[in-house]
Formats: sequence, C-alpha cells, structure tokens
Amino acid sequence: LSITYPCGLLTLWTEATCSRLYYFTTGVTRPGPGASEFTSEGYVDHVQFVRFAGDGGRGRAEPRTPWIRDNGGREYWDQETEIFRSGAQNFRVGLQNIMRYYNQSKEGSHTIQGLYGWFMQYGYDGRDYIALDKAKLSWTAADAGALNTKRKWEADGTIAKRYKGYLEVANTLIIINSSARVNTISIVFVHLSPPIRL
Repeated sequence: LSITYPCGLLTLWTEATCSRLYYFTTGVTRPGPGASEFTSEGYVDHVQFVRFAGDGGRGRAEPRTPWIRDNGGREYWDQETEIFRSGAQNFRVGLQNIMRYYNQSKEGSHTIQGLYGWFMQYGYDGRDYIALDKAKLSWTAADAGALNTKRKWEADGTIAKRYKGYLEVANTLIIINSSARVNTISIVFVHLSPPIRL
C-alpha cells in the first residue's frame, strides 16, 4: 500500500512545518516464528512513536520515542493497550470474513493491512482491497471480493461517515506545540479505534 498526501491536509503542526501522522496495521492468519498475529505502528514523519504486537488478547502498546514515553503515564498506556487489543479483534474477524469472500480455507496464510492517517485504505494478501473516498463518502473496491465489503458497508449507510468522523477527530485532537527557545515538546495525543469491522 502506498499513499501520497499533501501536507496542508493534516493537523499536526510544529512552529514552521506540518507533520504527517499515520498508522500501519497488519493482521495475519499464520504468523511465522517470532511474529505476532496483529501489529500496529504509529508514525509521525516516518518516525515510529508507538508499537503494539499481540496475539489472542495479549500484547502491550509501547512508546518508541522519548517525547511520547515522557508524556504518557501508565493510565495512558493501559488505555492505548486496550484500544490496540480491540483493533486486533476487529482485524481477526475482518480477516475471517475476507477469507470467506474469496472462498479460502483457514489452512493458508493470509494478511490484511490497514494504512490510515487522514485517509483509510486496506490491502489483502499484498493487493489493494478497499479505500475510503472521504469527499464522496463512498468506498472504492479493488476487486470482486472487496465488493462484498463495499456492499455491506454501503448497505449500513453510516460506516463511511463514521470512518470520516474518526479520521477527522483523531487528526484534529493531535496537537504538538514546540518551542525552539526551550527545545521542548508538549503533546496532547488521542488515539481512537476505527468504529467497524471488515
């Protein structure tokens, strides 16, 4: 999955430049040795600041940079862990649904990936699967299997709006204030879980 996005559409700002926030999430049916069923990593300007890796309800959100580690207490990391665990469960169910759409058995190894920031895009087994067009509040399905998800979400009638709201709120609530004079960063960070399953 790859995406190009203009800086002006994001709401992460330092004094002189805007920053890019995105999450990359992966769920697999049969992880290899030392790998997890579910991983999610958050990035600001291509620098990883948070990571979660877990299987079957286990795992813990971990800070990856000093600025997030120093600004999040135990309660924050407990909350983040629960959000990521919920995301892992959603991916697990979504992966099972997609395998059914393609008439695939549980014996094979399959992967679902999500990439989102102010955008929302999913891939399955190394190919594009479905993406949100926020302007039109519609879904772009990459193939016949993804049409099942598109039909399901469009029949609901609220999912595109909920995803759009999630993306806008999540990005609006991220505020970075920096001061070049004192070389410090203060951060207010809110991570919201996507509201639906594939």
